[in-house]
Amino acid sequence: MVNVCFKNDFSFSESNIDTIFYVDIEGQCFPDEQWTDFIVPVLEMWINNLSTNYNASKAGFKLYFMDGPYYIECQKENSQLKMKFIEDRSKRRVVIEDEVDFFQFTEQLLITTSYVINFLSTLKLKKAYGLADLKRAYKTLKGKAEKHEKTLP
Repeated sequence: MVNVCFKNDFSFSESNIDTIFYVDIEGQCFPDEQWTDFIVPVLEMWINNLSTNYNASKAGFKLYFMDGPYYIECQKENSQLKMKFIEDRSKRRVVIEDEVDFFQFTEQLLITTSYVINFLSTLKLKKAYGLADLKRAYKTLKGKAEKHEKTLP
């Protein structure tokens, strides 16, 4: 099981929201358990990638972290998603490999994003920080997921 994790320790700069943000792959954390990143644009990029490839039977795409040399290389084949968790400093290194259900990963990402959106919305932020774009991307992917669920037996 792959879980997208964040902690409610948000810090706000002039243009971004930073928080601890990582992926937990059955107890292994990538990039690591204390990794901080710009959660709003990262979630938006990831959601847009999943949304773009949602109905494709085969697709390859990458889920990037904003800071550092880390990304997840994804290969979708039907409902399976092969994931390689990459550290790309001076040399590309596969840290972890896993295979998950694409639709379960999508649902897990939607749940995490919903928590982030709801929490940040309660703060009545004076700046937008890209939250409107994240909400739009979330709504698009959520619509595709709900449509997919209706086609299941």
